[in-house]
Amino acid sequence: MAAFRFIHAADLHLESPYQGLHRMDEELGRALVRRGRKAFEHLIEVCLEEEVDFLLLAGDIFDSAAVSLGAQAHFYEGLRKLQEGGVAVYLICGNHDPLAGWSKGFRLPDNVHRFPAGSVERQVFSRGGEALAAIYGVSFGQREEYQNFAANYRKEPGDPFAIGLLHGAVSGNQDHEPYCPFSLEDLRQAGMDYWALGHIHKAEVLQEAEPRIVYPGNLQGRHFKETGPKGAELIEVSGQHVTAHRFLPLAEVEFRTVRLDLNGVEDESGLFDRLRHLREELLQEGRSVLLRLQVTGETPLFFRLSGERQVEALRESFQELNDYQGRFVYWESLENQTRPPVDLAARQKGDDFVGELLRHFAELEEGEGAGRELLEELAGEIRSSSIAGVLPEFGEIFQKDPHVLLERARGLALRGLLKEAGDED
Repeated sequence: MAAFRFIHAADLHLESPYQGLHRMDEELGRALVRRGRKAFEHLIEVCLEEEVDFLLLAGDIFDSAAVSLGAQAHFYEGLRKLQEGGVAVYLICGNHDPLAGWSKGFRLPDNVHRFPAGSVERQVFSRGGEALAAIYGVSFGQREEYQNFAANYRKEPGDPFAIGLLHGAVSGNQDHEPYCPFSLEDLRQAGMDYWALGHIHKAEVLQEAEPRIVYPGNLQGRHFKETGPKGAELIEVSGQHVTAHRFLPLAEVEFRTVRLDLNGVEDESGLFDRLRHLREELLQEGRSVLLRLQVTGETPLFFRLSGERQVEALRESFQELNDYQGRFVYWESLENQTRPPVDLAARQKGDDFVGELLRHFAELEEGEGAGRELLEELAGEIRSSSIAGVLPEFGEIFQKDPHVLLERARGLALRGLLKEAGDED
C-alpha cells in the first residue's frame, strides 16, 4: 500500500466569541476576530504546503447552529482552495453544529464529504485507483446526543488503513458535557488503525499506537482555560501503520498565564525592565498573547503591587505599546503573589496583632482547626454553585486550591497592617 498523509483537526468553532476578557476595547475586539479567522486560514495553508491527501474535521466546525453568512463564506472559501489543491475533506457534525442546524442551501464543494447522522457510514479514499484508507464517521443529528456511537464502529475485513472519525467524550470525563460517551475499550474493539476524535479542547493522545487515539484540541483558544499552543495533527501512514506524527501550532493568539519572579527587584525601574523584557520574549515567539501575569518573589514593591489603582495604571501604560495590526501582548490582569521584605517567621513569634494574625494563617495552612474545614467547605460550595460562572476569577481561585485564597488574604492583611505600623519603605 502506498504511503499517504492527512491532517486531523477538530473544534474550529468559527465565529466563537472570546470569553473572560475584562476591559476589552473595540480595537482589541476587531483584532481578535481577525486572528480567530487566521487560525482556519493557516489550517488550509498547511494542508496545501504539506501536500496532504485529505483533511479530517472531527466536529464543531461552527460555534452554533445559528451560523452567519460570513462564517459560512469563510469556511466555504477554505474548502474551495483545498479542492483546487486536490485535497479531500471528510467531516462530521458535533454538538455545537448538529446536522439539523446546517442550512440546506449551503452546498459543500465536491471534494468534501459530510457524514450523515443516525448510523456510521464508511467512505474509501483512493489515489490513482488504489484504496488507501477507509474512513468511518457519524454526525450529531441534534445538539444533545447521549448514545454510544463508538460501539457501532467496526472495521470491515480487507480494509486498508481504517480511521474512525468521532465527536464525543470518554465516559467519566467531568470537565465536558457527556455527549456520545465511550470507553477506550470501545475504540480498541472497533479495529480502527487511527481514531480522529473531537469535542475535548485540550490536545491529548489517549493511546500512542495500535490504534493511535488522538484529540488534537481546538484550533484557537477562546479563554484562559484554553491556554497554550492550539492547532492540528499531521499524520503520515506507510505499510498500514502510522510512521510519523507532528503537532502543528496554527493559532495566532495564545492565552497564557505567566509567572514573573521579582525577587531582588528593589525599585520601579527594575520592575519596568522585567516587564519590558517579558513582553519582548513573548513577541519573539511569533504569536500574539493574551496574558495573565502572576508576580512572585520578595520585593519592596509588594505594597505598590497590592494596590488595584496602581496596577491598573501600570497595565494601561504597557497596553499603549500594542499595535493591534501586528503581534501584540494584551496584559489582561496581574495577580500579586510577592512577599514584603519582612522576616515573617520572626514577626509570627511576636506578641503584637501582626504576630497573632500570622499564627492564625499558619494554622489554616497546616490544616489545623475548624477554620481549615470551613475553608475547604467554602471551596466546595463555590465549585458546585453558579458563583464561579458569574464571577469567573473568583471561581478559578477555588478551582485551583484554597491555598491560593489563603495567600491572597494574607498578602492583603499584611499590606494594611505593615503599612499602618510604618514597615513600608
